[in-house]
Amino acid sequence: MQQQSIRRVIQGNIEAMDQGICLLNNLTDEQYVDVPHEYVSSSIGQHFRHILDLYQAVLQPTRLCGLQASQTPLLNYDHRRRGASVETCRTTAIDEMNAIKRQLKRRASEPDRAVSVKTEVCLDNARSVALDSTLARELAFASCHATHHYALAAVIARLQGAEPDSAIGLAPATASHIRNGACTKTVAG
Repeated sequence: MQQQSIRRVIQGNIEAMDQGICLLNNLTDEQYVDVPHEYVSSSIGQHFRHILDLYQAVLQPTRLCGLQASQTPLLNYDHRRRGASVETCRTTAIDEMNAIKRQLKRRASEPDRAVSVKTEVCLDNARSVALDSTLARELAFASCHATHHYALAAVIARLQGAEPDSAIGLAPATASHIRNGACTKTVAG
């Protein structure tokens, strides 16, 4: 992958972090942890913990026992921090997002690299697969994944009476579609 492409992917991820921070800065601590049970089964905090878990997997991959530093790192998407303080503390989430932005900026000059991704693929029983990928591809996925959860968090916020920015949860391709004048109202994905 060209160096310019990895820089663009990283810039998109930094913008995604900024969008999440913007949403969190416009919520109360109560809104962050509240679950409007009649409509959803998770809080905004739980959505943000999930987003941040994925970023941690991408940016802090584990090494398999015996691997040399030059060998392929493992991104473990199955590792989750359910119940962690980031689910209940909005400022912890903001701090983690700012830390991710700093990590991303440090990686802007790095070349794309091969990674292995471990993820569960079945609902009926625990079956994980390991797939070959690249850091840039997984960062692109992390950004899209975050955007999807921001859209869900914005719905929860609206159910609680908040008014998040209309661009929260807007996919980059949808933003381009709107910029090009192809539509006059915001649509999903």
